[in-house]
Amino acid sequence: MNFLEKIIQKIQSGTACIFIHSEEMLRLDLILGDVAEKLKFNISEWNLEKGWVSFDLKRPQDTYSDVSQDYQYRLLRDLKNTPKLENRIIVLKNIDLVVEQTGATATAILNLIYQIQKHFAGQTCLVLTSSSSIVNQTLKPEVSFLDLPTMARDELAIYIDELLKKKNVSVIKEDRRYLLDASLGLTQQQVMQIVSQYCVDKNIEYLLAEKKQLIQKQGLLELVETSLSLSQIGGLENLKIWLDVKCKIFKRLDEAQKKHIPIPKGVLIAGMPGCGKSMTAKATAKMFDMPLLRLDLGRLLGKYVGESEANLRQALQLAERVSPCVLWLDELEKAFSGIKGGDSGSEVTARMFGYFLTWLQEKKSAVFVVATANNISVLPPELLRKGRFDEIFAVDFPESYERKNILEILFKKYQVTGKIDVDILVKKTENFAGSDLQAMMNEALEQSFITGQEITQNMFESIILNTQPLSAVLGDTITEYREKFKKFKLKTASLTEKDHQKLEQDYHILTIEQKRNLSIQFQIADPMMQKLAQEKDTTIIEQLLKHDNCPEYLINQIIQQKIDRVHNLGSSWSTVDLVLDESSFKAVCKHPKAKADLLIQLYRLKRLDPKEMLKILATRSDQQNFKSIVETKTAKLPSLSPNYVVSEILIEEKECVYSPKDILVVENNAGAQAFNLSKHIPAVITNICVSKKENISAGAPLFEYLYLV
Repeated sequence: MNFLEKIIQKIQSGTACIFIHSEEMLRLDLILGDVAEKLKFNISEWNLEKGWVSFDLKRPQDTYSDVSQDYQYRLLRDLKNTPKLENRIIVLKNIDLVVEQTGATATAILNLIYQIQKHFAGQTCLVLTSSSSIVNQTLKPEVSFLDLPTMARDELAIYIDELLKKKNVSVIKEDRRYLLDASLGLTQQQVMQIVSQYCVDKNIEYLLAEKKQLIQKQGLLELVETSLSLSQIGGLENLKIWLDVKCKIFKRLDEAQKKHIPIPKGVLIAGMPGCGKSMTAKATAKMFDMPLLRLDLGRLLGKYVGESEANLRQALQLAERVSPCVLWLDELEKAFSGIKGGDSGSEVTARMFGYFLTWLQEKKSAVFVVATANNISVLPPELLRKGRFDEIFAVDFPESYERKNILEILFKKYQVTGKIDVDILVKKTENFAGSDLQAMMNEALEQSFITGQEITQNMFESIILNTQPLSAVLGDTITEYREKFKKFKLKTASLTEKDHQKLEQDYHILTIEQKRNLSIQFQIADPMMQKLAQEKDTTIIEQLLKHDNCPEYLINQIIQQKIDRVHNLGSSWSTVDLVLDESSFKAVCKHPKAKADLLIQLYRLKRLDPKEMLKILATRSDQQNFKSIVETKTAKLPSLSPNYVVSEILIEEKECVYSPKDILVVENNAGAQAFNLSKHIPAVITNICVSKKENISAGAPLFEYLYLV
């Protein structure tokens, strides 16, 4: 049942008053107009500016000339001149700005509702509209509440296509999907803004930033940008394997629902601070390829009765409108601890908690909740009951093999190239949290920067000696946490050291299903990787391709196989004849171990289009190996130019530019001048040669870029 049908059903069933919460007054007017037309009703409107007006043209209908009186007085006056009630919809706009919590205005509206109930049920309906979801307490018992949802995906697709058609703009299938995803959860006006901006510059990357700004204006949710992948988090293999299963369901959600597989609700990750819980929330969104919305329950608390609960309801409704998405609730215990207290604050929290539990239990939307908590002992036990979250994982301090994973990830990230004995560092960092290892890395980087020396083994060991890890700070709290893990029978997020060693030792007797589970792990040691790469199993090979340490020969044999197929040659791959879908194959091409000469062949065979080729080039450190298909240029300040100051840099290095776009702006006393790419498009900006507020003179290099030839 759509929104229009809901209103008609309520009116026909005798509902005297409907409260509609919406910020889309123009869209709501169109819907109410359609309702009146279908019911063959007249429709009257009262608004703050003009009092009674004609609904279609908004022309004043009364003879009062004085509009300076306060809203409440004017509404009281105008309610005495209510139009004929029979077969009529009466719309009172922005009711929250007019009706005080108690008093004459609310009473007058209540009397009108009673009159409709007694004499005109099914023939008349009073519609109160507001951009706030708080219903007046006096009116609340007599009001039926409706929330105008933003457009559903199918409705949105039609609307976007209409806008593009009006602007005579054609889009490729991928860009249309991005437009649709970026527009989910937004108002009609906001969607129009986004589509109009796209029509101007065809910049898809801009859409996420625009949506982030639009969502954050509401102040209920934060749209978090993340590029963090689970492979950048050491350990937590059980949790990662579990998330991979849920990810596969979301990737094939329509198919899963046809087979009656329930939509995953979410996960609660509890345990030691600094051990990857929040990072996992961010990486989950990246893995699922869904937007990440952060809900800070503390920000929802309001000063008016019912405001906090209304804010929570709006936040969860917004998440559902944006779905599919990941909803991140960080440090859950801070929001819901101590709800059994007797003060008014705890009563508000208890009501919010009750609403959240009901929503989590009954939700049908594709919102995957990732909640984190340090101390689960203060959480209400109802939250830990089966059926709320799909699973609850306990996170402890990393095992030795996990610390090794973390250190290797950090060394790669920060390009630590000195001779470092990782195994010694692993032994010396027992009971260190992941955040302790990151802090150690940060301090080593600082020392290296200040002294001008490379990072050494002695430097790390000295830092470790002077570090008080989180485990030392927590003390007895660690024991309490672990006892709670056992009491609530929480699933451990990590494989134990013993489990990990046994898998490697017993590889030769593992079943194919066990080997598949191994391939899903997000850190695989090189010896195990080499063993798995020899398996003749498509599922295993597809998983290995996601890893940075995937064998180079595997990556390039897949690409060579594709080239051979284009030329109708026999495949040279002796391991397995793997036919990847198009998106998986493109992911292989983006792997840093993919050979330049093979990628060039694919491009020339038109199996990689220019946009895809540029995205690959933007991430490569060996761009010189692609010189047969690219040209490099340096944009400079003209040789006869006066001196300037760089006032704005509008683009980042490694960013792809697909349409004419300003790169930076310079200015002096005579005015400002923008430098852009209006030719050689598409291109990749490889280097910004200046910094903001820098003084530059004639002939100064501004930025470097490369483009395909």
